[in-house]
Amino acid sequence: MAEQNSGLAFMPPPNASRNRREKMLSFLRWLNVPIVSLAMLSFVVEYGLVISDATRKIVWLIIGLIAIYFVLELGVTLLFTSDRKQNLKGNWLPILITALFMVTGFIVPFALHGSFVTEKAHYTALIEIFVFLICALKIFKTHKDISLLNIKPAQMFVLSFALIILAGAVLLCLPKSSAPGKPISTIDALFIATSATCVTGLSTLSIGSGFSNLGHFIILFLIQIGGLGIMTFAAFFSIALGKSISIKERVVMKDLLNYETLGEIGKIVIYILFITFAIEFVGAIFLLDVWPESAAPTALVKIKFSIFHSVSAFCNAGLTLLDNNLENYPGHLKVNFVITLLIIAGGLGFTVLFNLVTFRVSTLRFLQKFKFFQKYTRHTTPSRLTLQTKIVLITSLTLILLGTVFLLLFEYKNPATIASKNFGEKTLVSYFSSVTTRTAGFDTVNTGFFTNPSLLLMMFLMFIGASPGSTGGGIKTCTFVILLMTIRSFCLGKNNVEMYKRTLPKRLIESAIVIFAMSILLIFTFSLILTILEPAIPFEKLLFEVISAFGTVGLSTGITASLSTASKIIIIVTMFIGRVGPLTLMLAMAQEETQTAYEYPNENVMVG
Repeated sequence: MAEQNSGLAFMPPPNASRNRREKMLSFLRWLNVPIVSLAMLSFVVEYGLVISDATRKIVWLIIGLIAIYFVLELGVTLLFTSDRKQNLKGNWLPILITALFMVTGFIVPFALHGSFVTEKAHYTALIEIFVFLICALKIFKTHKDISLLNIKPAQMFVLSFALIILAGAVLLCLPKSSAPGKPISTIDALFIATSATCVTGLSTLSIGSGFSNLGHFIILFLIQIGGLGIMTFAAFFSIALGKSISIKERVVMKDLLNYETLGEIGKIVIYILFITFAIEFVGAIFLLDVWPESAAPTALVKIKFSIFHSVSAFCNAGLTLLDNNLENYPGHLKVNFVITLLIIAGGLGFTVLFNLVTFRVSTLRFLQKFKFFQKYTRHTTPSRLTLQTKIVLITSLTLILLGTVFLLLFEYKNPATIASKNFGEKTLVSYFSSVTTRTAGFDTVNTGFFTNPSLLLMMFLMFIGASPGSTGGGIKTCTFVILLMTIRSFCLGKNNVEMYKRTLPKRLIESAIVIFAMSILLIFTFSLILTILEPAIPFEKLLFEVISAFGTVGLSTGITASLSTASKIIIIVTMFIGRVGPLTLMLAMAQEETQTAYEYPNENVMVG
């Protein structure tokens, strides 16, 4: 009996094997961090640095070994997982990418040539694409794991933008990112990375002639991911990989998009990416034939120009590959209307666009026959336009019309801008300037030549900015309207603020007042600092630059490149705060909310 007990003592527990498998899978997950980092570093060395052929061969060897590791790691994960069915569902995209890699890299060459031997360039390109895609998936998965840490949603939102900016600045500093013979300083790389990620449009040098194709691609990527937000892409990949979006991610997306229903965030994310890429694709198609031969001599360059400007316009970035912005097109109808329509669409806000589409679907029953609309508008199709949609549409239209009329009046006889043009071109320039001032940053007439009344009006429009949940900045149209309606209600002696037979919550009114007050304070502070740092530059130009940066507009009177390093840092901080929002930044920095069980007596204080 003793022998039996002794023998049983050495038997492993029933779940020992399962524990070993879990430890091995956990080890592989942690090993992914250095492996992915090594892969990204290899890509940076190969495509960003000037290296010898011997070094390039070493880089290819490293990337090849990483590709083998990814294939083996996927096989081990599928083989040793405890829930194989769930694992297959959650890894269907890596499995598909790996399968395509194996088929195109080995099966197809063997079928065609009777062996695996084929052109070296074929394998090199295939392996690098495979490694890059797998690394991208793992990075987004890591971002999802980070979202589960004990950090507040506002902190996660701010941190994601900061990390994108830093990564973009590092990439723009690479020798191959800049044009030949035009190295970029660290401060300029950080400035442009911030401007692109915060979809501002201010630039200390020419984007078109100062950067290579690699640099243009990096800036385009920063504009796209900055306009939509990395949280949007992370949520999309979570859905694509069959995983649910965490509550914290839903809260971040809810605040980012100003959408109330947490349960519908997944549908909104799918819709955002679909409508964004669809609009940008259509915009790029319309812009294909407008670029001059001197700037875009080949069809490939024309495509690059079209995509870049379409994305830049929809994301309200205002960055352009042309050295003089769009000043060669003041009377070009297609350029003016395509760019402005893209700006307006991006500035309305994704929530408003979603509301408009779903409202339209409810009125056009034949659209319900399509599976896409059935899936992504079920239980969300409203019978009316929301209050936010009404405010955004009416306010945006009003500001565009008023801006057009007043700019036309102020600049009508200005010989430096539109005095020499016919009435149609004058109106077109005024309309374009009114739209782009709302946070886009393109111009068809040099902004530095506008009269003081026009500059003051443009500052006002830049300060208001675009709409909530959009790619634009400023205090937002809804905030501006809520402030006006609050003043109206106070003057009429009403206890509540009402609009379209709806009462606005007190907390919403308080938030609007806080955003307005903080924005004024920040603009005043940064303008004061710039007047100290740049005594030779007129005050109105510095103020215009600060408001443009805070509203993430990108218009400038021509002083950006001449700013000192310290002044550039101030503008960088201003752009960052303008993109994430002053209220979000304060919430990220604030301590946890504490509830008090008491209330002090009231006492009046004189105001006014």
